Amino acid sequence: MGYRLNRAPIVRFDCKFKCHGIGSRRHIPYTAGENIRTKTAAVPRISQRGLVGMTDTPIFFTVLTPTYNRAGTLHRVYESLSRQTFRDFEWVVVDDGSTDNTHESILGWQARAGFPIRYVWQNNQHKKTAFNRGVREARGQMIVALDSDDEMPPDALATFKNAWDSIPPARRDA
Repeated sequence: MGYRLNRAPIVRFDCKFKCHGIGSRRHIPYTAGENIRTKTAAVPRISQRGLVGMTDTPIFFTVLTPTYNRAGTLHRVYESLSRQTFRDFEWVVVDDGSTDNTHESILGWQARAGFPIRYVWQNNQHKKTAFNRGVREARGQMIVALDSDDEMPPDALATFKNAWDSIPPARRDA
C-alpha cells in the first residue's frame, strides 16, 4: 500500500547549519519557488484509512534520515535526538548502500538509545529512493526529515507537536 503526504499546514524549523543554499535538495523548502534558505518540515502522513498507524498505539513522529557513507556525521543526528524533550518518536535510518562503518555506528546507538532506532539497508539507488523507502518504513503519524549532518534544538519535536495540537482537528485535513 502506498502512502501520500497530507496537504495540511507544515510545521517548519531552520537547519542549524547554514551550509545548504537555495535550491538545495537537502531539505524540504517552505513553499515551491520561495526565494529563501531551504527548511526541514514535519509532514503529516495519511493512508487510505486515515492517519497512518501501523501499531495499535502509534508513535507520533518518525525522524527519517537517508544516508550514504555518513558515519562521520550521523552522530550529530543521534546526539540531537537524544536531547529531545518530546520522546514519542522513532528514528528511521535508511542506508543507501554505505561502505563505511555506518551500520556499526547505528548498532552501537541502538544498544543505548532511549528511543527506538530502526536501520534499513538497501543497495545504492539515490537519496530520493532512500527517502521514499523511509516513508514506507515509517510508523509515526508525522515524518520529520533530518539529513545525516543535521541536528535539532532540544525542544524541536515538542514545538512541532504543540504547533500540530494548536490546529483544530477539523482543519488538519483541510
